[in-house]
Formats: sequence, C-alpha cells, structure tokens
Amino acid sequence: MMKKYNPILLFLFLGLTLFFCQSCKTTKDTTSSLNLVKSVARMENVLDNQFSFDWINVRFMLSSDLLQGIPMSGQLRMRKDSVIWISLNTFGFYEIARIKATQDSLFVLDKHNNQYFVGDYRFLEKYTGIKTNFNMFEALLTGNDFQCFDTSNYQTKESAQKTGIIFENRRANNNCIVHLEKSQQLNQALIIDNETYKILQNTLSTANNQLQADYSVFQKSGDRLFPTEVIFSLSSSVASESRAIKISFQKPATGQVQTFPFNIPANASPMKF
Repeated sequence: MMKKYNPILLFLFLGLTLFFCQSCKTTKDTTSSLNLVKSVARMENVLDNQFSFDWINVRFMLSSDLLQGIPMSGQLRMRKDSVIWISLNTFGFYEIARIKATQDSLFVLDKHNNQYFVGDYRFLEKYTGIKTNFNMFEALLTGNDFQCFDTSNYQTKESAQKTGIIFENRRANNNCIVHLEKSQQLNQALIIDNETYKILQNTLSTANNQLQADYSVFQKSGDRLFPTEVIFSLSSSVASESRAIKISFQKPATGQVQTFPFNIPANASPMKF
C-alpha cells in the first residue's frame, strides 16, 4: 500500500519520483488504442524537438484531491543539468516549503513546520525502493525524454495523430551522471504528437507501480514548445490505489540568470520519516 505523504512531500515524491527497476513488468498498456507497426526512427524526431534551455523561471498552480481544497501555487527555477529550485505557497502569499535538487543532493525545507531534510538520491532509494537521477527529474518537469537511456530497441504503434513508442528494459547509458548503473533498465511507453513530435504522455512501470505524466496546452517559448499543463499520476496495482497532481504553468521565461536561495534556520529540526 502506498504511504500517505504530506502536501510538501507529495510534490517531491509524486511530481518528481520515477519508478523503475532492474527487472520489471508493465502494469498497463497505455498505447493499446494504437496499431502496432514496424519500428521507425521516431525517437530522432522527438529528440530534435525537445524543449531546450539554459535557465527557466516559471510560476505555477497545483491542484490535487490530496490538497483537500487548499489553494497551492509556486515558482520553479532551473539551470539545465545543474539545479532545480521550487518554492511552494498557499493562498498565494504564504510560503510553506522550498525544494532544491542538484546533481548529487536533495534539500527540503518545510517552513510551515520548521523542519528540513538534506541528503542525496540514495534517500529516495531507501525510502521508496526506487533509484532516481537529477536529469530524470528535469526531463519530467519539462516534458523531455531522458538523456540517461539509449534511444534504440523499441517498438512503435501509430494512429493518424499519435505515435506510441514502447521500450522494454530500456538500458541506462554512459551519459548518466549520478546514481545510475549501465545494468539498470526501464520499462517506458511514450505517446508523441505526429505533427509536433512533442511527448504527450510518458509512462514508467514496475511490477506493481506506475507513474504517468500527461502533457498538454503547449506554448511557444523561444523556438520550442513547452507543456503548460502537466498531470502526474501514480497508481499501484497491488492496492488498487491512485494519486494525481496537476501542475498548471504560466509561460516560462528562459535565458535570464536565476538565483536559488536556500537557507535552513538555526532552530529548524530534521524531518522524521
């Protein structure tokens, strides 16, 4: 059974956490409405049309049944391949948490309860049984594919408007920087738009859990499209449970240097899990 996280950790774990293992079975075929066809070089099109940036600054709104009607908004700042910084607010002005992720470290400050967490990605592996990686977090938030895995050995399914790309045991490659080994594998299904080659859905599966990211309402930022509506859904086949969180982004600002302030008060106490 999935654990019940507080709203702050909900964003960190549900919005960012990937689910994969060395030996996995797909729990649900998200491309079942498409027809199986001979494999074609679709991944090259996807990679050529990914959202590119050096810096990002964008505001967002959060919605989820788990928030019990509490309005939550925030700000996301990123430096590519370096830092993800998130500020979470309630009622539009009261900051309740900050999250900072770097290539090798995670920082969480629960300002509402005056608690903090500082650790690395092995904490997520210990707490959830799942290995994670900064570059995957970054890709999920921007609607891009993962740079840490190879782009061959897949099947495709097509309709007039969409193409499904199905990887079984997708292998990590040498581009992974931290906390991934080449022997690790991922079961993944992508659905892409045949006109824009943007990812509309990214589904990651283990034997019992499934994380699905749905992307829509694309807006142009520079010469690339950015998904301003993102829904992360986490489901468990064992407990027949599911959870979802929706992120509604404004148009992102890119190219401007950002700062990533994160200070832990001297009287704050460590989070207990």
